Amino acid sequence: MAHPIEEKQPRGLFAAVPGLPRSDGLLRNARIAAQFQIIAGLRAMYADLLAEPVPAHLLKLIREVEIREASRHDA
Repeated sequence: MAHPIEEKQPRGLFAAVPGLPRSDGLLRNARIAAQFQIIAGLRAMYADLLAEPVPAHLLKLIREVEIREASRHDA
């Protein structure tokens, strides 16, 4: 289940209409809107991922890597 995103979308965005000339500002606004939607989606996915329990086999692997890293720094 996705968590709600609290951020607000940038204001002053316009929809691009095929056949109409595009200004640099309009294209920039469209890119900003697309980036905002992608970032908001990724943040929601990350929040969902953090809420999931870590499987036992991955916990074992994490511990092995942490032990290996600690021994590397101690040497």
